[in-house]
Amino acid sequence: MLAYQPVGPNVQRFVELTRAFPATRFSVIADDVSVMRTLSAALTAAGATAEVLLDVDCGMHRTGIAAGTQAFAIYKELATLPGITPGGLHAYDGHNNLIDITARTAQCAQDMAPVRQLRGDLQAAGLPVPRLVSSGTRTFPIHAANSDVECSPGTTVLSDTGTAQFPDLNFQHAALVFTRVISNRETISSVWIWDIKPLPRKTRIRASPCWDLKMHKPFSKRRTPRLGNAARSQLQSGRLPVRHSTPHLPDRCAVHVCRDRGKSARHNHLAYLRARPQNHHLTNKATTWFMKRCSPANN
Repeated sequence: MLAYQPVGPNVQRFVELTRAFPATRFSVIADDVSVMRTLSAALTAAGATAEVLLDVDCGMHRTGIAAGTQAFAIYKELATLPGITPGGLHAYDGHNNLIDITARTAQCAQDMAPVRQLRGDLQAAGLPVPRLVSSGTRTFPIHAANSDVECSPGTTVLSDTGTAQFPDLNFQHAALVFTRVISNRETISSVWIWDIKPLPRKTRIRASPCWDLKMHKPFSKRRTPRLGNAARSQLQSGRLPVRHSTPHLPDRCAVHVCRDRGKSARHNHLAYLRARPQNHHLTNKATTWFMKRCSPANN
């Protein structure tokens, strides 16, 4: 399922994808009649078909249409268009980030009530609603308890430290960015790390299987960092200050990143790299999984 509405050149790309893999059942979400009509015409011209799910806004307020009479009318027209078949309803509830499981469950039920009502109205009118797709990462255990919901959490293996705050989810590790040492100065005062630069400005490096990362205290523009503004600039461009480290080319590491939150949300962070002993045991399963697949034998 393509979990966003195809517009512009993506319509033709989606059609080409369905033609390239005729044995695969493709589906896509949409919340606009004009997009559905364009997709219908393109698929019909190509002699292909695909399922379209109506994207329903259940509180995220990012994409989708609110459940109600307009949503009913759009779905009704969807069922008449050639080249596409009604695939049901899609409702993403990624906004539900309540820590307490009881409160989160109650919010989930409140958000999904209009969606279920819409599904019932459509079915009462004789329209097929084969599935209801929902759930963000934080709500998928709640939806999984309901047999009428197909779960589609976005982060299934590696998550950030935000979701690690939810004890009922039992997440072990935050997202990893696999990177490599690409330059090492003789003074061992800094090391260039690949793939750090594209990260958001408010990104904090938290752990590494190759080196220990020591966090400098957070700082803001109103405070003078211990290493000065030059060091902060180096960190943001992918150059990390190193202390007591012996990195080598082309060492690899899985960098543990997260967004700054809470009281330090306005701060950046500096990190120090320190080489770990060669026999350091990687206890984290997620990191071990990453490193096995990124070993020289698997390059």
